[in-house]
Amino acid sequence: MRLKARFDQNHLRTALQQLVSRHPVLRTSFDLTSFSEPLQLVHRIVAVDLQVDDLRHLSLSQQDREIEVWFEA
Repeated sequence: MRLKARFDQNHLRTALQQLVSRHPVLRTSFDLTSFSEPLQLVHRIVAVDLQVDDLRHLSLSQQDREIEVWFEA
């Protein structure tokens, strides 16, 4: 899907942080080694690490390929 809209990285980061704050499943991890059996942990606070890669300098087909490579990785 392609969207044509003004992009504001700070607004996206804020929206993602709010989403994670509201949904415990997005703050959940599993500790497989520190306890006698695996333990599910729901964290109160999780910092969202947002990486933005600007692909505008690439052609549409190159952008599609970069996205495919990213998904495969």
